[in-house]
Amino acid sequence: MSGGPLDFGEGNVRGLNVKRPGFWVLCLSIVAIAAVGIALAACHKSPAPQAAIKSAADIRWDVTDDVPQAVRDYALERVYNDVEYYNSLGYNISDAKVTAMTRIETGTASLEKSIELWLLEYRLLPEDANRVTLAGGMQMEDGWLTEWSSAGQPYLLLLRELSGMEETWHRICVTNTDVITQDYGTPEMLELYGNEFTAAAMELYKNYLETR
Repeated sequence: MSGGPLDFGEGNVRGLNVKRPGFWVLCLSIVAIAAVGIALAACHKSPAPQAAIKSAADIRWDVTDDVPQAVRDYALERVYNDVEYYNSLGYNISDAKVTAMTRIETGTASLEKSIELWLLEYRLLPEDANRVTLAGGMQMEDGWLTEWSSAGQPYLLLLRELSGMEETWHRICVTNTDVITQDYGTPEMLELYGNEFTAAAMELYKNYLETR
């Protein structure tokens, strides 16, 4: 056999064809294995967890007493804010309910308007109560987080205005036990208003008017 250059279609054709099928088969096998791996990974990928409480409308209302709708809406929004806060800590609140709304007498009512103070009580159910760290005045009852915090309990302050048959509500602020007792339960405030609740209602209302 001569040792001259090999032209296409000449020489040992059998020897040239031995490696080519193996190379392409190997490439196709790698591609197939990769595709199967991607498909299996997609099948076994866990879906992203969905929030159980997606809005204030998902919070249960377990209050039997008659509560004005404006106060109810304010309460639900407040509770939803706390749900979002606890979710940001990784507690994953799976259920939430308002359990009580108590109107506190402030002695501020007139024929045209009244300043109303409402104590808000609620319960939040974390996905795993053992993961919850109770800081400050936080409390749990039967696995449910309560409304208690380091500042005590929340109070909603609203202005109710009457004009003929029309009724209008304005949100003033959300306050708490510590503010009411410490800031408005001083001897000066008690002498001026008689009790800390009336003092808090009137002074916070004044602040509200100044910022309008």
